[in-house]
Amino acid sequence: MQWVPLVIGFIATAWALVSAPLERVHVRVPVVLTAAGIVTGVFTHAELAGVLNSTTTTRIAEIILAILLFVDASEVRSGKPFGNNPAIAARLLGLALPLSIAAAVGVGAVLFPGIGVPVLVVIACAVVPIDFAAAESLVRDRRVPKRVRDAINVEGGYNDGIVSPIFTYAIFLAGATAIAHHGSHDLGSAVRSVLLAIAVGAVAGFIVGKLLSASEHRGLTTGPAARVVVVILPVLTYATASFASANGFVAAFVCGIVFRQVRINQRSASEVANTRRAIGDHDRAFLDDVTSLLTMGMWFVFGNVAVLVLASGYLTAWTWVYCALVLTVVRAIPVLLALLGSRRTPTERWLIALLGPRGTTSIVFGLLAFNQLADPDAAASVLGVTVLVVLGSVLIHGLAAIPLVRWIDRDHGRAVNSDTA
Repeated sequence: MQWVPLVIGFIATAWALVSAPLERVHVRVPVVLTAAGIVTGVFTHAELAGVLNSTTTTRIAEIILAILLFVDASEVRSGKPFGNNPAIAARLLGLALPLSIAAAVGVGAVLFPGIGVPVLVVIACAVVPIDFAAAESLVRDRRVPKRVRDAINVEGGYNDGIVSPIFTYAIFLAGATAIAHHGSHDLGSAVRSVLLAIAVGAVAGFIVGKLLSASEHRGLTTGPAARVVVVILPVLTYATASFASANGFVAAFVCGIVFRQVRINQRSASEVANTRRAIGDHDRAFLDDVTSLLTMGMWFVFGNVAVLVLASGYLTAWTWVYCALVLTVVRAIPVLLALLGSRRTPTERWLIALLGPRGTTSIVFGLLAFNQLADPDAAASVLGVTVLVVLGSVLIHGLAAIPLVRWIDRDHGRAVNSDTA
């Protein structure tokens, strides 16, 4: 598949040259590259099947996921660990998220009675967490209420990191071909793996954050060199945790949280007040570019995988029903329940419940499960559901965002444009 970089490079360049008008109508590169992957996948899906089911693909997917978790954990735009309203973040992450996973497992048990609970948990962990890679402009669109943007930004940053240890242990329970490097052989070792990963991630984020700030303060490093450190940090943390039989995903996630806070705390109060929004950009400029390139490749591969799934008979009528429910009521009802009694308006609650795109992290979770599950039927089920959910999300949240935002702007413009917290 030597032609893949050529196709990705050509399409990404073409999109970049006309990105401004396309982004105004919420057509972003994930949508474009997914479409390109679908077109090329018609001719290559037979060849792709062997490539996906390989150790190399698994390792690449793991590294990409570690980087994505680090980026998600470090990109909360308010500069505060849990946004401008920690109470709303607690409701979404501590109540709505577990309720959504439980609902996804319950619906799956009804629609797929032949699939064991561990596999259903794997599926839920892959398709429930939201990710704005395919609809990032929604988080930045000022026609969407600021309080809604803050809430979904925090949720999208943390939910995949929270479910990653559950996902890893569920794969072990479902029967994995290779999971030793995550240290999850039983419940006790899984807990120790997560606790050790938290320690590794926190120490790595703290030490590197302190050293980088001290080096900058003394003029020992340059801006480009410092940004290289930030790119290497999640990979180094993941590798260190895996070597220590800890959960590398959790370690990378925790490292991102701690590193960002250390970097913010090392700046003076006035500097933070004046440049809070720029702190993440200063540290992560190169990391964002690297992540963008990785995710471009993932979206193109996803388009290919979508053709593979659709052509291989992985999907049944109940799979379509399940995916439709996951994209709607499985998220909306738990979110609305979690926000009962909050100070959010009914419009804001419905927007938070409805704006739940799935993206890159779901793709990576699905590929990891496909490669690691020993049962081929279980692996095919996870991949099929994940592909259909993400594909539906690209269409609903990527393209349907246009009329949604216009509706918000027309009917709720006065409330939407308010930036009050």
